[in-house]
Amino acid sequence: MIARGLGVPAVSLTPSEAATHFVSPFMAVVYGFDGPVSSSLTREALGWSPVHPSLLDDLEHGDYLAA
Repeated sequence: MIARGLGVPAVSLTPSEAATHFVSPFMAVVYGFDGPVSSSLTREALGWSPVHPSLLDDLEHGDYLAA
């Protein structure tokens, strides 16, 4: 979504392609890390329920890329 807003291409790379794409093999690992998260513990502990747009909706429709 950010790439689309900036007009730059975004592509998927395999782990081996990423290792040669990035200057540092370490960065290929960092960028490729899949760290799913959940707000369920926060919701339960604080009685919290989100009322604002999701992150992806906010990035797509927010004013981050406005000139």
